[in-house]
Amino acid sequence: MEGYTKVFRGCSLPLGIRYHAHFQMVRDLFTARLIVSLVRRRVASENTVIELLKAKCLPSLYYGLEACPINKSQIRSLEFVVNSLFKKIFSTKSYDVANECAIHFNCSVSYALYKIKVTFFTKLKKIQKT
Repeated sequence: MEGYTKVFRGCSLPLGIRYHAHFQMVRDLFTARLIVSLVRRRVASENTVIELLKAKCLPSLYYGLEACPINKSQIRSLEFVVNSLFKKIFSTKSYDVANECAIHFNCSVSYALYKIKVTFFTKLKKIQKT
């Protein structure tokens, strides 16, 4: 089946078959070295680091996800990335604490994907009406 796929930005695009994304490359790219170094050195406050995360990293993580179906294991993979950064930011080892912090700072992956898909389908519906 290798001859029937194209790879674009780390995503495997099967020709004529359902879209499937590989998030490993995105996860590696997403671990922004600048933000991790800011957290480790305690150069910036937690709020500043989270604003950088929301402005620079999360958009690149969510890029193009509105147009493809994502299963639960892929969502968990994305949540792992966000929660691991929140663990580093708040110096905790608890998954639940990191998850609650992500929700509190509006960085929840599930909510972001829901919001992105609703916006995408609303725009798509408007385009189809015209």
